[in-house]
Amino acid sequence: MQYLAIDVGGTTTKYGLVSATGALSQQGEQPTMRASLADFMASLTGLIRLHKAHVAGIGLALPGVIDSQQGLVKASATLPFLEGLVLGTQLTTAADLTVPILIENDGNAAALAEHWRGNLAGTMNSAMVVLGTGVGASLFLNGQLYHGSHYVAGEPSFMVTNGLTPIMREQTAA
Repeated sequence: MQYLAIDVGGTTTKYGLVSATGALSQQGEQPTMRASLADFMASLTGLIRLHKAHVAGIGLALPGVIDSQQGLVKASATLPFLEGLVLGTQLTTAADLTVPILIENDGNAAALAEHWRGNLAGTMNSAMVVLGTGVGASLFLNGQLYHGSHYVAGEPSFMVTNGLTPIMREQTAA
């Protein structure tokens, strides 16, 4: 049994076929289509269609604030056209999927992988910072990924400040 793992980054979309034990059997990458929702969906749907007959499920990691329970993209500075979209439902329909698709913030997805098979394996309380086009941060408390406020955990480089503006130092005339 294999799963299609897709990591949508700011520049490239990386993907691989992963077994239930974590063995990687195939991998590749393609440019991330950032011009429009139509281009993005066509690119991602094409990738999924190539592999859907061979997988039992799909994991999609995206930059931004993601409600993984609903598959909803709440905010995405790098892919703003996805905001408000229940992407899991859209991809299921567009790619005619019969397997589940799970969507998670990319930093959280990386931390989940590390907690499963990597440097965080066996830890109860740990943190991880991911540096890429943006900055991701994840936190494990009592062995569970903390999903608390996504505006604090997950995407600190694109934090929402609820309309607060930064305090600017007054300039003095010389």
